[in-house]
Amino acid sequence: MSAREQRRLRRNFIKNSIIEEGVLVKADPNAVHVELDVHTIGPSAFEGCTRLQSVEAPRVHTIEEYAFIRCTGIVNITFPKLQTIGEGAFRGCTSLVDITFPNLRTIREYAFRGCTSLVDITFPDLQTIREGAFVDCTSLVDITFPNLQTVGIGAFTRCTSLVDITFPKLQTIGKYAFSGCTSIVNITFPNLQTIRDYAFSGCTSLVDITIPDLRTIREHAFHECTSLVDITFPKLQTIGKYAFTRCTSLVNVTFPNLQTIEKEAFWGCTSLVDITFPNLQTIREDAFTRCTSLVNVTFPNLQTIEKEAFWGCTSLVDITFPNLQIIGEHAFIRCTGIVNITFPKLQTIGEGAFWGCASLVDITFPDTLQTVGKQAFWGCGLITVDLPPTLLNIGLNAFQCRRRIEFDNLNDVTQYLIASNLKPRPQSSDNRKAHWKRFYTKLQDDYFYHCAVKTGDFHVAVTKVGTLYTIISDNRQSMQAKTYDSTQCPICLDPLLGKKWTRACGHNICIPCAEGLYTHSGPAPCPLCREEPIVDFGNKSKLRF
Repeated sequence: MSAREQRRLRRNFIKNSIIEEGVLVKADPNAVHVELDVHTIGPSAFEGCTRLQSVEAPRVHTIEEYAFIRCTGIVNITFPKLQTIGEGAFRGCTSLVDITFPNLRTIREYAFRGCTSLVDITFPDLQTIREGAFVDCTSLVDITFPNLQTVGIGAFTRCTSLVDITFPKLQTIGKYAFSGCTSIVNITFPNLQTIRDYAFSGCTSLVDITIPDLRTIREHAFHECTSLVDITFPKLQTIGKYAFTRCTSLVNVTFPNLQTIEKEAFWGCTSLVDITFPNLQTIREDAFTRCTSLVNVTFPNLQTIEKEAFWGCTSLVDITFPNLQIIGEHAFIRCTGIVNITFPKLQTIGEGAFWGCASLVDITFPDTLQTVGKQAFWGCGLITVDLPPTLLNIGLNAFQCRRRIEFDNLNDVTQYLIASNLKPRPQSSDNRKAHWKRFYTKLQDDYFYHCAVKTGDFHVAVTKVGTLYTIISDNRQSMQAKTYDSTQCPICLDPLLGKKWTRACGHNICIPCAEGLYTHSGPAPCPLCREEPIVDFGNKSKLRF
């Protein structure tokens, strides 16, 4: 184009545009190639100028919001003194390929959103990228921001061609910053301390991460990064919820200063083999659920494991937690490979903690143990159990294992633990009686009874010293012990003064409780030993006193 033609186009552009005090307010809608002598391009100045191909403005330092929105034909822009780009300034410029802003400091929200042809950007002085600035720039391959400090929420979301990112001075990454960048392989942030929620979620090609000063990883930060193999964060202290969920290629993790893992942090990391967290004190629920290849776990300072933390970790064999105090509900459920467990300071084993650990055949309970929850060892392979004298509480069927268990060193307090090793009660009365008889033959003396009273079904263990009976009853949640004298009614504990009902089995019950046991359906068994009465209980007048 000749100089004469350029001058004519510039005159026509100025004639058909609105420029006020160095600010381009509204551009000529038919502009193609534009040279401007203004310092600011106002809001929506070039909106919808689909014929526009290039703009040169050597004095412009500010582009305000939506200035070039939907300029689908623009290819090149040059603003050597530009410092600020407003919200949505180049949104939807689908032909824009190359941009150079050597003095740019700030890019505001959604400035280049949907610029699907943009390939390479270099902003040497850029410090801040706001929310969604480059969302859906699907052709963007290389970005260089040597002075960048802040990346806003979703700034590069779904930039599916982005491969390598290096921000040497970056300090903050917002939520979803690189979410869905499926081609990213390497990231290097030497000064970054916090990664926000979903920052790299779905980066399925990510292999190498270098963040030496990282302190905190928020929830879903690396969710489904399926190519990630080995990660080391020497200063990491906190891992948020779902941070590495379904990172199916992850094999080794090293976090020497880690203190907290939130729930489901490594859920479904099926290749994870070895984990060492020397300073970790608490593992939240489902943290390592379905880590089916996990073999070695080393937590020397761990104190609490919450529910289902290692659910389905079928390759775990030997676990040692020297300072562990609490194991939550179903913490090791279906860990079918566990053979040995060592926890010298354990105090509480939660409900179903080792449910279905079929290979677990031997366990040593420390003298600190106080509580074993119901079904804690259901379906395990335990044969011999040595119960500590400190044990105070145990749930229903805690030791209902695959075979008969022999309990060593039982005393008057721990007799009731046998009651938790029962199988489900049969439905028919004939089978029920046969069921109890089998258990009678397995136990020394008659410590075990089944009791049916007004409040429902209970499992009861009884020890007798002189006239004193100790009954430990199960209220379907936990075992509770209480002592009563044989001169008392075993149901209401009131003194047996005057008339009482003496059963054929020899047990005495007060009249009000006997009437409470009356049923119209036929004889009622003894609430302690389940023996049937020798008289017809269908008529109250036939009660024997």
